[in-house]
Amino acid sequence: RADPVVASDGNSYERAAIERVLRGDGLSPLTRQPLERTLFPNRALKRRIEEYEERDLQIAAMVVAATGERGEASGSAEPAPKRSRTRRSSQVT
Repeated sequence: RADPVVASDGNSYERAAIERVLRGDGLSPLTRQPLERTLFPNRALKRRIEEYEERDLQIAAMVVAATGERGEASGSAEPAPKRSRTRRSSQVT
């Protein structure tokens, strides 16, 4: 699960990632300034991530339901025709 935190530089980071930084050089990955050891939970960002993940799962479920067991959204067994990569030049007369 996501665990976003705010560091002393005012930026949000994933807790595990910024804790590795704090055990290392202790410099902000974004500002390169020394960080304090205190981290604050970013509850608003965590809530947004959870909302996004829930929406993403709902969309995936709708796609699976729409495609049926064949795994095809269009229901056609034929692949889409390939497009030519050459551009047609417009002729001025």
